[in-house]
Amino acid sequence: MPVTVKCLNCRKEFQVPPSKIEKRRFCSKRCFYEFRRKRVNKICQNCGKEFEVWQSRRDKAKFCSHECRLDYDRKTSVKIKRICQGCGKEFYIFPYRVKRGEGKFCSKKCASVNISQDLLFTAYWDLELSVRDCAKIFRCSATTIRQYLKKYHIPLRELGGVADVNLKPSKELAYILGVIFGDGYVGHTKKYGDRFIQLKVIDKQFADEFVVNLRRIGLKPYMKTIKPKKPNWKKIYYVRARSKQFYEWYKSLDLKTIETEYLINDDFRKEFIRGFYESEGHRAHSNIQMYNTNLKLLKLIKAQLEKLGFKVSIKTYTRRNRKPEHVLTVLGGKKEVLRFIQIINPITKN
Repeated sequence: MPVTVKCLNCRKEFQVPPSKIEKRRFCSKRCFYEFRRKRVNKICQNCGKEFEVWQSRRDKAKFCSHECRLDYDRKTSVKIKRICQGCGKEFYIFPYRVKRGEGKFCSKKCASVNISQDLLFTAYWDLELSVRDCAKIFRCSATTIRQYLKKYHIPLRELGGVADVNLKPSKELAYILGVIFGDGYVGHTKKYGDRFIQLKVIDKQFADEFVVNLRRIGLKPYMKTIKPKKPNWKKIYYVRARSKQFYEWYKSLDLKTIETEYLINDDFRKEFIRGFYESEGHRAHSNIQMYNTNLKLLKLIKAQLEKLGFKVSIKTYTRRNRKPEHVLTVLGGKKEVLRFIQIINPITKN
């Protein structure tokens, strides 16, 4: 049954469904815009002057300016006791400054932490303390420790310790390369010089498989779940491993080197195609398709599939203001789809 509500602007009564009582506060758009244009006089709680605010802010506005609000806080609020993270002395500060993230140090001298290179190197490398543990010892933030590591050119450790990566041709390495050419990524952060391999997907099975293969070649990856920002979105599984050795090796590769040195037999080809298919592939009723904007890469995939006995075609689709997209299709109908699933054996999209 409709409910009767009074318009906030003209005070007329109108009816709305029960589910929209909180949202519908005006009888029309005209009343809504008129209400927004109205200005109301208020008295500043600090200086006592009269000032104007929009009607929509009549309950929130209490001061005529930002300076008055700060002055009011200084007059009325009581200072609270804090302990300096630099020298350990007690000092007093206003609560509003603590809310802004201040109140950690009693002076600028204490705030400007001076960490020696020898002490930091000993703590980080010899004692193998984490960045957070170093921050606790030197009484500063983890960000400050990372800045000093960069300043002194102290190299970062691999996650969980220094990893000796096996970069010889193998099934695991072929699979990892296939994933990286698809949804994966190898990069570095300019700020801290961090080299990493990462993958962001919504399929947990796929993420777990990538983690297993990274561990088999000697890397120490970790996986975390990123919560969806909206109710109808899915969880994202984020995999990351740090390795300068892998980064430099990967950046030195080209497609010809991969084909001649790392795809030397059918087992390596199957794993490479499996990694790429799980990233960029799609199974339809009568065909298998893989998408990418790199035509040379798809031609490499096509050559490997033909060596496994499949018939393959590549088509290019162009869109306005976008890069041309290339689509690789495995031909032969439903029988070839089933044969592809049997031979490649993907853990997803099967």
